[in-house]
Amino acid sequence: MRTSSNNNDPWWRGGRIHVPGFDLLTLFCLLLIIIHSVVELSGGVGSQEVLYTRALGLSTEGMKSGKVWQLLSYSLLHGNWFHLLTNVFMLWIMGGRLLHIIGQKKLALMMLFSCLGGGVLFIFFDFLSGVSRPLVGASGIAFGLFILMAMLGPCAKVRPFPITAKNMAYGVLIASLTFCLMNPNLGLPMLQSAGLWLQNMHMSEIFRIAHACHLGGGLVGIYMSTKVMGRLMTIEQLRRTRIN
Repeated sequence: MRTSSNNNDPWWRGGRIHVPGFDLLTLFCLLLIIIHSVVELSGGVGSQEVLYTRALGLSTEGMKSGKVWQLLSYSLLHGNWFHLLTNVFMLWIMGGRLLHIIGQKKLALMMLFSCLGGGVLFIFFDFLSGVSRPLVGASGIAFGLFILMAMLGPCAKVRPFPITAKNMAYGVLIASLTFCLMNPNLGLPMLQSAGLWLQNMHMSEIFRIAHACHLGGGLVGIYMSTKVMGRLMTIEQLRRTRIN
């Protein structure tokens, strides 16, 4: 029977850096690097507009025209090296730990569903805003793994902050949802004003981030945390069970 952590150790301690091998995580990260390298050698992202906006990048127009594969293929492309390496770093750190905890098959399902969840929620918010834009990047998967890792050790401390992993996960998701709703194109009272204020403060770049994709992947992480290993039992619940 498993119990949730109730000590002061940070949630990331106790794991090990994943060693490259013939496994899902290594192959996926290697695939991402190879694809982006080919794009750069072929003239860069700017010369691959068809690939990014019509073929593999996710967009509302693509969904309307029946290109359902875009719900998965968008994760294979990245806008630049920083975008790619940031996602690969998160995938490697979180995915490496999860690989040793839940195994390769469950990790594969988690990556698949978080990719789908991120894509679906992105399309949903893009449809509501009436502004279509292509989505690329594996950040939906990365956020899904990040949230799942936090939820599997909900009571662990996240140093140097006085916060538990569970509260950190909820805080990240609430922030992502808030930025989604603050999009001025949605026209929501008060939230629209806050979004316009950010734009007037020359912070409009914040709305170029795919917050909806992060939110979708993260929600899948919360859902999967109750499925991949079962519901966590606290120390207090375990004590009551032993007494009874």
